[in-house]
Amino acid sequence: KRFNNFNLQIPKILVSYGRYITIGLIILVFWFEGVTSIPHSSTLTAYLIIFILSGAIISGFIFERRVWCRYVCPLGGLFGVYSLASITSLKANRSVCLNQCETHDCYLGTQLTRGCPMYLHPYGLENGRDCVLCMNCYKNCSHSSIKVNLQVPGSDIGNMSNRSLSESLLCLSLLGILLVECGGLLSIDSQWFQSLNSLIGINQTILYTLIFIFVSFLPSGSIVFFDYICNGFSFDNVKTRITDFGYAAIPLALMGHLAFYWNKLKADFRKLMEITGIYQPVNVENEVLITDKIGGLSAIELLFILAGVLGSVYIFYFLSKKTRYALTKSTVACYLTVFALFAFAFICIL
Repeated sequence: KRFNNFNLQIPKILVSYGRYITIGLIILVFWFEGVTSIPHSSTLTAYLIIFILSGAIISGFIFERRVWCRYVCPLGGLFGVYSLASITSLKANRSVCLNQCETHDCYLGTQLTRGCPMYLHPYGLENGRDCVLCMNCYKNCSHSSIKVNLQVPGSDIGNMSNRSLSESLLCLSLLGILLVECGGLLSIDSQWFQSLNSLIGINQTILYTLIFIFVSFLPSGSIVFFDYICNGFSFDNVKTRITDFGYAAIPLALMGHLAFYWNKLKADFRKLMEITGIYQPVNVENEVLITDKIGGLSAIELLFILAGVLGSVYIFYFLSKKTRYALTKSTVACYLTVFALFAFAFICIL
C-alpha cells in the first residue's frame, strides 16, 4: 500500500532552474568523490547514497510525481546526458495522439496504472534524456501509438531543437574530469599529485579543487583557443558552436568512463577470485599466468576509447549537417583535435 503525500505542484523555480541545479550537483559529486577518495571509503559512499535517497523520498512525499528525478538528482542528470547516445528510443505516433486520442492516459494515468512520473507526454519526446522507461505510457495507451525502437546511437542529439550551452559545457567537462577521477592521472592519491603538492606546499583540498576546476574547463578552453587560432575570436560564434557541437563529446566521455572503470573491475574481479578461493597464488608461475590473462583484457579498454572517438566524430558530422551555418575545415580540425588529444590522454592513464 502506497503512502499518501501532499501532492503539491512542482515549484516554478525548479522548472526554470532545475537544469542548472542538476549540473551543479553533478560537478559537486565528482569533486566530492575525488577530494575524499569515496571509492576507498564505504562510509562516505553510504553518506552519498543516503543523500540521494533522502532527496528522492522527501520530494516524493511533498510533491506530485518524481520531481527529484526530473529536476534535481545528479545521478539522474548524468545518466540523462549519457542516454542521449542510447541505441533505443521511445516514441509515439503524433498523428494518432493528436487526432484519435482524447483521454491522454499515457500522461494522466488510469485507475490501474499511474501516468508518466516524469511529466512527459510521449508524442512530444525529442529524446530519452528525461525518460526512465517505466513503460507506464505503453501500458496505458489504448491506441498502440507508443513504440520502443532501435536507433543509431546519438540520433537523439541531432533531434534536439533546443540545445543548452550549460549542458554542452557539462558534456565537455566530463572529458576533463576523468583525468582527476580516483585512480586517474591527477587524482589526489596519484604520484603526480603528491609530487605537485610537495612542490607547491599548499593544502591538498585546495590544490585538488584548483586542478579540478582547471581540467573541467580544459576541453572547452582548448576549443576556444583552437577556434581563436583558426578563425579569430568571436564570442557569439564560439558560443553558438560550443552549444551545438559540445554534445559530440558524449560518446568519448561515456566510453572513457567505461574503459576507466573496466580497469578497476579487473582488479576487483581478481581480488574476488582470491577471496572465494577460485584463484590462490601459490607460486610465481601461476601468478604471472593469471596476471597475463587479466592484463590481456586491456584491448577491451582500447576498443572502448576507439569506439568513443568514432562516436564523437560521427555525432559531430551528424550535427554539422543540421547547423544553419557552414563550417570551415579549420573549425572541424580544432574540434577533432581536442577529441583526439583527450582520447590519447585516456589511453595513457589506463
